[in-house]
Amino acid sequence: MILEKTITIQPPPITDPKTNKIVTPPPIVLNELIFTFIDSPKSKTVNLSIQKIPYSILLFSGDQYDMMGDYTQAQLDNIVKQKLGNDPQSVIQALYPRTLEQDPDGPGTILAGMFSKIGIKSSPTCSCKRHALEMNKNGAEWCENNISVIMGWLKEESKKRKIPFVEPIARMVVQRAINKSKKLKNNMTYNLDIDTINKIYNTEKKYFKSITNRLTKNIDGRICHHKLVLLNLITKYYDINSYLEIGVHNGASMSYVVHQNKQLICYGIDLFEQTNEHYIKDNITKNKTYQNIVKNNISNSHITLISGNSHSETTIKNLTNILDNKSIDLLLIDGDHSFSGVKMDFDTYTNFVSNSGLVILDDYSDRWPGVKNFAKIIDSSKFKIIGTFLNNELILQKL
Repeated sequence: MILEKTITIQPPPITDPKTNKIVTPPPIVLNELIFTFIDSPKSKTVNLSIQKIPYSILLFSGDQYDMMGDYTQAQLDNIVKQKLGNDPQSVIQALYPRTLEQDPDGPGTILAGMFSKIGIKSSPTCSCKRHALEMNKNGAEWCENNISVIMGWLKEESKKRKIPFVEPIARMVVQRAINKSKKLKNNMTYNLDIDTINKIYNTEKKYFKSITNRLTKNIDGRICHHKLVLLNLITKYYDINSYLEIGVHNGASMSYVVHQNKQLICYGIDLFEQTNEHYIKDNITKNKTYQNIVKNNISNSHITLISGNSHSETTIKNLTNILDNKSIDLLLIDGDHSFSGVKMDFDTYTNFVSNSGLVILDDYSDRWPGVKNFAKIIDSSKFKIIGTFLNNELILQKL
């Protein structure tokens, strides 16, 4: 089946058993779908297997299986198209099961890590990962209310491994994992001030460095700088559910946003193929940028890219129609760096930002006087200055 447009499937991150480091497998790029039908008479099922994809799609089962012989090839092909729908990329991406590495702050992931440090690691035959994933899925509050269930899992696994089970100690370890998860996931525990933001960054610098390294490998094209790792920090630790950026370039900034475990709704506006001045040499295309972002989208966030000049009435109207009265929690302004350009983007797109929402001005430095001079005239009765991150990112909160 020839696809209307190229799709990119990103397998979830996993832990390399040799190095014990988290690695992101290379993306799978598909221009066509080569599939086979897997007939299983005993289970009375027919599955669709897609080349290069390790998971299959259930097509028929039970009574449907008995009727399969009545279908023509054309009808079967039509059923496949119906299963894939208008967005085959999302359907195929959803086939991949969740991994512990996708939710590093989940109670199950934290508990598994604590046991791993003392030499108790999961094996292919144990139920550890399944239970850890269940803990992640249900959340810390469920774990706290069902700690006796978790104790039962641990006791059963200890018996299988023939190792002592001391319930008071096991309960204490589980409670610590739950508490840590709650602290990491409860954004309200983090004050919105530059000292707290810098403290998070310095404490988790190794984590943010690892993300920067992954993005550098995954992005096809030039990355202007990595100070926008701030976007990952903000979306991970604060209450952000929707994001808009002006100036998408090769997709590195939005990649920082989607490279965490919280699913967001993301919008980006850029000239893409119409990019001018010194950015022409970057050979930016909307499709290349989209594929770059998808490679890093481990959160399965929704991505919408809009081609056009951010100052154009057509572009503004297009975004207005797409948002359909929904507001934005986080806005990045990284487009035209002239004073008038920044002012127009700020005056236009902060109207879409929710009350208490955040705005980031990129390149707030002496190198870009247009950005710095505009910041001087921002109305302090409407926007609170949170501070400057890494001497380059000015963080504001809409009042």
